[in-house]
Amino acid sequence: MIVKIVTHGRHVQRLAAERNWGNGARYSNLRDIRAHHAIALIDINWKNYSFEQHIAAVKQVQPFMTVVKDIEEEDEFVKTVKESKIVFDWVRYIIVVPKFKKWKAMFDRALTDRHIIGYSVPTRYGATTLDLTRISHPVHLLGGRPDRQRYLPHKEISCR
Repeated sequence: MIVKIVTHGRHVQRLAAERNWGNGARYSNLRDIRAHHAIALIDINWKNYSFEQHIAAVKQVQPFMTVVKDIEEEDEFVKTVKESKIVFDWVRYIIVVPKFKKWKAMFDRALTDRHIIGYSVPTRYGATTLDLTRISHPVHLLGGRPDRQRYLPHKEISCR
């Protein structure tokens, strides 16, 4: 299944809604989605993450899915997944973004069927370095140019 979601300004949000794309915003910028009733995604402010502000926005908007704090180090995985489960009362799916290098089977076991792996499409800001072909959960592509996003599922990710 492919779901297209944009998290840009009001003009782009309007165009997305006209095309049946999902609307979203960072938790620190909800003004762009005020005109929309069903919100697909609440993203994070990855440069200045605040768990409290994130939870408050998710409670207010109750989106289809949200992203939780990027997991930079392997030893942060369990804590981040445990925190993510708090949000299940207000969303259907939670996107977990592992940024460390090696995936272990125990990580798959720690996730529920309501977790999605976030894959940061390579840009100048960063990228996911994991081999996602070893992960059994669905994948959500984050950021990057549309041409790079379209190429990835065929090249590196077996879409599930």
